[in-house]
Amino acid sequence: MNAATVMTGQLGQARGFLEFATAGLDADQWRQRTAGSTIQSIASIYAHAALAQDYLVNTVVRERPMLYVRDEWESKTKVGIVGGMLSDAWSEAMPAADMDAFRDYHAAIAAEVDDYIGSLSDDDLDRTITFGPRGDMPLGAFLGNVVAAHIAHHAGEVAALTGILGGKGLPM
Repeated sequence: MNAATVMTGQLGQARGFLEFATAGLDADQWRQRTAGSTIQSIASIYAHAALAQDYLVNTVVRERPMLYVRDEWESKTKVGIVGGMLSDAWSEAMPAADMDAFRDYHAAIAAEVDDYIGSLSDDDLDRTITFGPRGDMPLGAFLGNVVAAHIAHHAGEVAALTGILGGKGLPM
């Protein structure tokens, strides 16, 4: 097994947890926020996880526009990137979001990222990239320790929120 296969497997598992935790949510559950809480709605967190994957891989690593922009997902999802993702402004925009379209976008960015990673050699994954405050690291470490871990982190948040709403957050 090569490193790219490990990376796509790790990303796939994290995405799978996120999809499982959101399966069967109704419109109110997607958008519900607990009064006095600082955590955003499930819709906000889900959209953030998809957009961040797009940004991290396409903009940071590949130095190209996000799929969200290239394929005009804003018009499909009915939500622009406003106020910084996971801000109150972002959360306030989410009631207008088409979450079925966000699921489609999440699937599209997942396919694009997996195709990209599948095209990489082990030498490519050893290439050093610089990522903000984390500094220099190998691309493979960035994909696993930043991109996949970010999705898994938010999948855990969504799973907890789904559990609070009476659903089953994770398959285990």
